Amino acid sequence: MVVARASYVGGEFKSLTITGHAGYGEKGKDLVCAAVSAIAQGGLNALESPDSFEIRVEPGDYSVESKEKVSPHDQTVIETMIAQIESVAVSYPRYARLERK
Repeated sequence: MVVARASYVGGEFKSLTITGHAGYGEKGKDLVCAAVSAIAQGGLNALESPDSFEIRVEPGDYSVESKEKVSPHDQTVIETMIAQIESVAVSYPRYARLERK
């Protein structure tokens, strides 16, 4: 299962981690993993100030953690990523989950 965890401190975005493999299809042809990976990569590529974040990208493991106050543009990008991942999780609840804390 893919698990995405979005955390906030005082209502401000702090971090997003995405871990695991969906197990929806065979390796290399897993629709759920591909969707979440595309959302994560696209979102990370769209960040206006990537140096404001600690970013880690490895197979089956993404994380982005703010090092400072997030700009309005980057906040929109991150919230869009979270909304898209939530959409995948709603459509494929046995294979993906989003947690907010």
